[in-house]
Amino acid sequence: MAKRPIATESSKLDLSVRLYGEQIILNWEYIWCEQRDTGVVRSLRKAPPTDYRLRVETFSLLSSPIESIESGLFEAGGYKWRLSFYPRGRERKKGENHVSLYVEIKERDKLPRGWKVSANIKMFVFDHNKKKYLTIQDEGGSLWRFSERRKDRGFDLLPEGEFRDASNGYLKDDSCELGVEVFVAKHTGKGESVSIVKSPKGNTYTWEISKFSTLDDKRHSSEEFTVGGRKWMLRLQPKGYKWGRGISISLHLFLADWRTLPPEGKIFVNYKLLILNKFGKDDYEHNASEWFSSSHPSFGQSNFFKLEDLKNLPKGFLVNDAVTVQAQILRISQVKDISP
Repeated sequence: MAKRPIATESSKLDLSVRLYGEQIILNWEYIWCEQRDTGVVRSLRKAPPTDYRLRVETFSLLSSPIESIESGLFEAGGYKWRLSFYPRGRERKKGENHVSLYVEIKERDKLPRGWKVSANIKMFVFDHNKKKYLTIQDEGGSLWRFSERRKDRGFDLLPEGEFRDASNGYLKDDSCELGVEVFVAKHTGKGESVSIVKSPKGNTYTWEISKFSTLDDKRHSSEEFTVGGRKWMLRLQPKGYKWGRGISISLHLFLADWRTLPPEGKIFVNYKLLILNKFGKDDYEHNASEWFSSSHPSFGQSNFFKLEDLKNLPKGFLVNDAVTVQAQILRISQVKDISP
């Protein structure tokens, strides 16, 4: 199959940019990359393999009956592995006339019955000429499945003749260096679905506050009410809070069961806070959308409604020393666990 070069090692790009008024010349060098056979990509990189390296000395003395060189055990992704190098290919895997590299999952007796492990595997051969590692992996970074039926997986790295030709840089002083990276994909099975519910059941809560003039300036809370599967409260300070103190009443919607939220859990709420007009005139309202969480369980206004307007009796918000406030939850997010 014909090679499909992505870029040659000598390909370079000069990029001129200006940073804080000064011109800087950037020289970028592409790393060679090609696809020799279907589904397998080869590239070069400077960084060594992160999980394991195997150096093979006196390569020329490797002959029959030595089929393979096996590494010691190494750990990756919480499992034990072993790297096996086949200098003449792995015949039963149709790797004849190639040097092959395989990785095998070990200590299988310690794994649960019916175990399966998915991992993305990269194999490496050091190129002494370029001082870089030839990297071989599946195109698209696909996952390999390891199981009792398939304990090891691997690649035919290079044709045997190409590998043995010292001018290609894979063998130097009759030695070669190989390596592997194993990225285990751990399936937790966890998941959730998120939806926005419009006008949820029982979305309106009304709180009538009697003997308003006798209230102290502390925070007063309504009874709990439930909307969207969560518990809420209204919180009012009759003489204001923070920058509204002494000027306005403050009113907030409070998520009463915020402690039951999962870590970093959030709830989207589109809500209205109202003070109702008892003469049938326009109510005063504040409309907002917020994300409630354990770190921010309360939203509203510290200067919700001016005290001078409240105490102006003809306006109809304070009648018989009683004030009526209301919360309307117009939209709320709901999260459902879809874990098996």
